[in-house]
Amino acid sequence: MFTRNDYPPSVYPLFDHGPVKVKAHDIDNWFDYVGHYDLDEIDVIDLIEMMGRSRRANPKHPNDRYAPIHACRALAQLGDMVAEEYFVYLVEQGKDKVLAKNAAAALTVWGRANLANRKDYFDDPRMAAQTRIGIVEEVWQLGLRLPQLRDDCVEFLTTMLSQYEKYPYDLNGSFVLGLVKLKATEASDLIEQVLASGKANDEISGSWAAVQVALGLANADDFEPDRLLCARDRQRVLESKLAIMMPKKPATGP
Repeated sequence: MFTRNDYPPSVYPLFDHGPVKVKAHDIDNWFDYVGHYDLDEIDVIDLIEMMGRSRRANPKHPNDRYAPIHACRALAQLGDMVAEEYFVYLVEQGKDKVLAKNAAAALTVWGRANLANRKDYFDDPRMAAQTRIGIVEEVWQLGLRLPQLRDDCVEFLTTMLSQYEKYPYDLNGSFVLGLVKLKATEASDLIEQVLASGKANDEISGSWAAVQVALGLANADDFEPDRLLCARDRQRVLESKLAIMMPKKPATGP
């Protein structure tokens, strides 16, 4: 069992921070733990351990009971992915209702911070295209896990896709895929434009017909089967049909 003296200097002050004055849902007015106490990723494990402490009153150290909530909010502001699973656990299985409410709010703060980090990484000119594709997947996965961040994730992907002229073929396909995963019907006009331009890999995103079906804008029965295939597969089908139609050359003797 950890005692308050087992924590590093950056984390220890949370024990003496005092009562929690701002409600859990008022996330925009939470205290800036990260900036004030100069917390960093190196503190994540200690903060998670602190968040798991009992919130029972301690006559000797009365402010100790608030430390788990302060740790919860600090973790959210750090935006470290390691904390997400524990937040979810507290929301779904935690017995402390106050801490569970803070964990639920923390997931929103964590998601915003994580999305901001993903955007910063994406904008780094040193990032390779394949790395950017990975970031795009992280963004749409984030939007699926946290519906309250869905619109923010769609906005990011739509903004990137609107600049499709400057991005690689596969990356544009990934933008479209992300928007499809998030059911972003509001981006359908842009998606149609990009796929029609031939500058997005529809092996990744699906053809425009397939995208319409995935977004619920049409039914598969509305299209000829070939139109639901990506461009490469349509070409293969066409070549197969032509091969069947072409007359075979008569065999020649020796």
